Amino acid sequence: MFFLESVQKWGIRIFYVLFCCFMLYRLVFAGGAFFDRSISYLSYPFLKVHSGVSGSIDGVKERFRTLYSLKEELHDAHDDIEQLEARVIELEQQASFQEQTKELVSFSHRYKESFHLLAKVLMRKHDNKDHMLFLDAGSRKGIQKNMIVVSKNCLVGRIIRVYPLYSEVVCITDHRCKVTVNLYKKKIEGIYEGTNSQLGILKFIPHFKPVSVGDRIYSAGKGLLYPQGFLLGTVESVRPGAVDQEISIQPAVDFDSLQYLYVIKI
Repeated sequence: MFFLESVQKWGIRIFYVLFCCFMLYRLVFAGGAFFDRSISYLSYPFLKVHSGVSGSIDGVKERFRTLYSLKEELHDAHDDIEQLEARVIELEQQASFQEQTKELVSFSHRYKESFHLLAKVLMRKHDNKDHMLFLDAGSRKGIQKNMIVVSKNCLVGRIIRVYPLYSEVVCITDHRCKVTVNLYKKKIEGIYEGTNSQLGILKFIPHFKPVSVGDRIYSAGKGLLYPQGFLLGTVESVRPGAVDQEISIQPAVDFDSLQYLYVIKI
């Protein structure tokens, strides 16, 4: 057993000695080519690893550059979208304003020689006591008391109080509003009165005067406040009364939807 172990050890030693002699011989007598080839074999694994690591690092750098570039492009795209949305809102508001006011502008040609001013409705007050509107135009813009307020050839009311920056309008549905009117294509005149409700009333129409549901009533221009030719509403119902007919009037204007009105002085 000891002999076999000794032979094994000496055999390994002899192998290493012979290998070293062989290598020394190749280095001394075989020239530099073998040395270069040996170095190349030893260097190849390191070059391979370096190539892989460098490629990975370059790939990571490129991915970071691509990610940063995409983030910048995304940020620029968000800015562009916000600008486009702002432009769309601006155009929509311009279109909405034009749609809301085109009929009013068309109507204004009827009174080219008179004062007329387009004003925005700031607030509405419709309750059992008052039916009023507040406009964003006052004495600084030339508004005066008793100027009338209209919308699309329809009578809305008249100015009752004026302040520097705004004014107050009493609506035709207010109980203080009384207008001399006539029925369209009929030789019938009466007095329209507001009732602080959704319907007005037409008074002083005798029984023998033919009034029908759907008839339109216009301002007759026989008072000092309201000029002739503005629509107030249509007949909603007709009932016989003790002396005169009891006639309800549906105003032509939807006061809850009013946004822009013309203030005019004839």
